[in-house]
This record gives sequence, structure tokens and C-alpha cells, in this order.
Amino acid sequence: VAEAVALIGYSAVANGDVFGHCNYSESLRNEIRPAKKRFSVQQATQSVLDAEILHHRIDLHHTIKELYRRTKRRSLMVLIGDFFEIPDLRLLARKHEVVAVVVRDRAEENPNEMGFTALIDPESGAVLEGDFNERSVKRYHDRVKAHDIELFESFRRAGVRGTKLYTDANAVVTLRRLFEGRV
Repeated sequence: VAEAVALIGYSAVANGDVFGHCNYSESLRNEIRPAKKRFSVQQATQSVLDAEILHHRIDLHHTIKELYRRTKRRSLMVLIGDFFEIPDLRLLARKHEVVAVVVRDRAEENPNEMGFTALIDPESGAVLEGDFNERSVKRYHDRVKAHDIELFESFRRAGVRGTKLYTDANAVVTLRRLFEGRV
């Protein structure tokens, strides 16, 4: 996420555009006011790196309403997250150009069989114990795949361009394809 913020920010500043940044969870956690300075990009990147994300859940509905209310001028908004909750971006996309970057680790989509294991939900801290055998892993993979199909269909209906950025992928290539319209 920090790499994507830095690449987008430095590209905007190099292009002479204004760059601003907001970190959200339950509410606005950090905001970098729009500016044409490289220092703003450095601050935004550092705020992502310093963000306390464990045991915090984002309220996407509130975040989208807040972005709509706060941003008066038509802007390019790049939303970066895991998008395991499907947002309704239609209202925001009517006023602004919205681009979604879905950041994922490949293990989130294709986990290995682990046998009997305990996992911790990073948002709630809840412990999930179970047998993660071949059948349960396949069922999970199929649910994630169906979710992502629905997610990208919702982006399409809202007029939002979107892409997946995997943690092991070259972010420059992925973002360049997105902004050149080749995704």
C-alpha cells in the first residue's frame, strides 16, 4: 500500500498535479492536505507505514460519504485497500473519477492446506480454529473468487476502473497499466 501511495503521489507531483492523502479506519485517522510538494508524498507514505491497522475495521459507507462531502472540486480519487467488503461507489464516481487498487497477497486468495490451525482475524482479533484441509481451502478459494467477480462487477457498474496489485508484483507495471487504460 505504501509503495502504491508513493508511486501515485510522486507521479502526480511530477505531473504538476495536486496530491492529497487520507487514511481511514472507523473514521478519518490521518490527512495530508492537497499540495504539489514532494514532502506531502513523503508524509503520506510514512502515515501508511505508521498506521495501526490491526484490530481496526474500516467503515466504507462512512468513508465514501465523508470523501464525497469533503472534496468539493472534481478530482481523481485512488482508493487503495483489500476490498473484502464491497463498497457502493456510484455516488462518489458521479462527482469524481474513481480508481480502485485492490491490494492482496496471493496467500489470501490461494491459501495452503494447513491441517488443524488457529487463525486470528486482523480486524476483530477473533480466533478461528478449524481443519484447513483440501476441501475447506478449495471452498474458501471459490468464495474469494466469487467475491472478486462481484467486486469488479460493482466497480464496472459504478464506472470505476480497478485492478489487483499483488504484494509480490511489480507495482510500477500494474499501476502504469491501470492508468494507461490497459487493465
